[in-house]
Amino acid sequence: MGVFSVLCGGKMLFLLLLDLDDIQKNLLIIMKNFLCVFLMKTIKKFCLIFGSHSGRYGDKIKKSGLIPTFLDDIPCFYQSNLVLICKKLYRQDLTPSCFFNKDLDEKWYPLKDYHCMYVSEIEHVYTKEQKRTLITFVLIKTF
Repeated sequence: MGVFSVLCGGKMLFLLLLDLDDIQKNLLIIMKNFLCVFLMKTIKKFCLIFGSHSGRYGDKIKKSGLIPTFLDDIPCFYQSNLVLICKKLYRQDLTPSCFFNKDLDEKWYPLKDYHCMYVSEIEHVYTKEQKRTLITFVLIKTF
């Protein structure tokens, strides 16, 4: 889940709540930047594979049919309609003491596997441009 915002001197921000496993958390800690990929609704079936299969037991990307490519040396998918390149600014794990409604903690986090929130600055926005049979990513905004 993500939210766009303006904060910190007028910078465009993207707030992201993630339910990550240990491998994903370690990758995000190491990486300076990350990207958010927006796919067309017709690609929903591919997204379902990512949400229901573990990458430990098979190649989810290959199974989904998505085609990997790179933008700013960061991997993304050829089928993406919109790509945000984001720089991490802040990270915070959700904590039980911060829930105003304690029932939410019990209902949604019985295993205490809390989401992690990232606040990031949007550095670049890419969109896909199609000219006849050639499709390329075009930088539409740099913040």
